[in-house]
Amino acid sequence: MIKHIQHMLPPQWAVLLAALLTLLQPSFAQSPAVSCDRGNYTVVFVNGVWNDEPEDVAISLLDLRNRVGAGLRKGRPLDFKYIFNSGQGIIEDVEETFRVAAASFGVDHARLWAGFDSEYFEERGETLTAEQKKAIDEFYLKTAAEEAALYLDKISESEPDFVSAVAQLRNPKFLPRDNSLILVGHSEGSIFTQLLYTSLLGSSTPRDDNSMRLLSVGAAATKVPGRSNADAPPDGEAWVTNKKDDVIALLRAVRIKQGKLQPLQANVEGDFSLVDKSGHSFSTYTTDAKLGTAISQRFDAYIEKMAVPSEGSSCTLKLTVEGAQPGWVVTPDVSLSDFVVMAESDFNRFGSPGNTCGSGERSNWSIVAPITYTARFYGVGTVVGAPFRADAPPNRRPCSSFVAYDLFPDPAGKQLPRYRIWANATGRFQKFGSVTLDWENQLRFDSGDPWDSNEGAVCVAGLVGNAGVFGPAFMPRCSATLVRNE
Repeated sequence: MIKHIQHMLPPQWAVLLAALLTLLQPSFAQSPAVSCDRGNYTVVFVNGVWNDEPEDVAISLLDLRNRVGAGLRKGRPLDFKYIFNSGQGIIEDVEETFRVAAASFGVDHARLWAGFDSEYFEERGETLTAEQKKAIDEFYLKTAAEEAALYLDKISESEPDFVSAVAQLRNPKFLPRDNSLILVGHSEGSIFTQLLYTSLLGSSTPRDDNSMRLLSVGAAATKVPGRSNADAPPDGEAWVTNKKDDVIALLRAVRIKQGKLQPLQANVEGDFSLVDKSGHSFSTYTTDAKLGTAISQRFDAYIEKMAVPSEGSSCTLKLTVEGAQPGWVVTPDVSLSDFVVMAESDFNRFGSPGNTCGSGERSNWSIVAPITYTARFYGVGTVVGAPFRADAPPNRRPCSSFVAYDLFPDPAGKQLPRYRIWANATGRFQKFGSVTLDWENQLRFDSGDPWDSNEGAVCVAGLVGNAGVFGPAFMPRCSATLVRNE
């Protein structure tokens, strides 16, 4: 460990720090498993009217979860939910159409209505004529297209399903206001998600449009509103429609014949599927390599760009400090609070209102290991109890304090990830006279590798003088606890 730290230090400090490490053997507590962001990611799936059984919708949601991944994103979990769209008033009309069609085919309408094509009958040893097979296959595609066109024209905010869906999204128990939202609509459900998006912007407590994105799959929709198009690859296409999707192709033909707006253009060519000859089912979109990759790419782009509505942290980092040093005042409890999300490059300029915060050594995170680029980084507005030199007691609100943490997976793959924490707690001292002093007492902390006995852990106190160079003074024993505020 000494060699590891010495490697990161300027030569003039290496001897001093090596001696300090030899004299003191710091002990460190395990990294806490607490998320300091108020908001997480909520993914809401809305089905089309052909995927109209709750069990089928639940399976589609699982397919989506498997495709985009269910792990943590930027240290926050993905919460998968669905809103059931039963297609009020349309399914009954289509079923009646099926009854008439089934009679003309000479087959049981209940089995036809269940969603099977001619292969269903052949697999069960039922002989169909070539004319019956062709008629059934064409009927499925034609009816799906005509019904989707009907859905495009009839769906409105007055429909019971839509009113119920809006109520769900506005219910904080279903979708906390601090969560970011990705709406995923399949087929006719892509129309539904457009209206839901608009309704959330127009409510009495509107959501930030930068915290919402839309993804249309096998889109019957004619557009995708909001910021999704700016983020989605390639070239801002916030939807994925299979070029071999016969249902959407026929829907487009119906809309052209009707002289009405057409669905979004097909933009990804999937592989031919013997299971789903229509190329339209949600499982085809999520399991096909090309289509599934296109969905994942857009999803990842949204996560990268979208904001959490309430980015402020709800945590306090508490450091327990043990050890004494002549000429220094050391309190056992140090707390850092009032976190603000920011880039690591900006923390040295962040301070409480009225402060003037400089740069220099305050921004040079030496002494400890570099902070990972994937870490969540916060500037800290309030520090209480930071160690200070007796002749430089804090008399100003601090600058250049921060907390950062990152998740490290279990190398054995058996346990949940653990956090590694970095922190800088400062106590600022200013004195004006014949010589102006602007010093910062600092406690620099790194919890180390959470899976290797906290290897690389460091806790060192020192002073940043007028020259802007941190001078390490001593190494107390430190442990960290990240506490979520109520």
